[in-house]
Amino acid sequence: MEFGSKRARNVDTTPRRPRKSVSRRRRQARLPTPEIYEEEYRYWPWGKALNLAAKWAVRFAPSGGVVLDYMCGTGYLLHQIARKRNDLRLVGCSLTASYVRYGRQKYPELELTYRNALRYKPRRMPDLVLCTAGLHHLSPNEQPRFVRKIAKEMAPNRWLILGDEVIRPYTTETQRRSAVIDLAMALIRHLVAQRSPPEVIQAALDVLQNDLFQAGEYKTSLANVKRLLAPYFVVRRVVRTWPNRPAPFGDYLLLCQRR
Repeated sequence: MEFGSKRARNVDTTPRRPRKSVSRRRRQARLPTPEIYEEEYRYWPWGKALNLAAKWAVRFAPSGGVVLDYMCGTGYLLHQIARKRNDLRLVGCSLTASYVRYGRQKYPELELTYRNALRYKPRRMPDLVLCTAGLHHLSPNEQPRFVRKIAKEMAPNRWLILGDEVIRPYTTETQRRSAVIDLAMALIRHLVAQRSPPEVIQAALDVLQNDLFQAGEYKTSLANVKRLLAPYFVVRRVVRTWPNRPAPFGDYLLLCQRR
């Protein structure tokens, strides 16, 4: 359009406050309250993965060692470990302030800190690092930075327990979104079969929305997770805790040893 045309001159050029785009609004993740967050473990299959992660931590953490949980939420997993290993120093960091406040009140034996996982600096070198359902909260660009960061913080042969919900392999954005829907629908069916409270099912629907529009949720495939780990860790064991039937997605726990 030429600026000298009559149509151009009739365009309203009054300065206006810029509006947020729809895509930008969608990036605001919807999170459950701390109470609902912990209630989920009674109904979501992810509770099985956390139970196994706690068993591995109890087994592999050295006496008097430091266990660091990145993106720890309310500190629920660390508390499960503390019940069996009161000799450990249990440290967690989370960027969700309400979860940290809740965890400090409910689990006073833990050292919970409000910090960005990419910027947090441990006071002591951890003997064992946990990251369960945390990796997928980092963007694709941040995930390799995070894995590299925790590797630098660990001595050789120390343990990393990494758990995550993974989707089937994909190569396009359409395939990624379809894979997200497959995982979410299986989860929602599971929750319905478990007669979960409405607020727990709503939390699953919120996660689906977050994943579809990548609003703080960036789930990827198991193969991609392994590729992130390969330069720094040897994966000693891989366990899928859900679903029980064959499926190209699900909840996975990886026991990794620093190279």
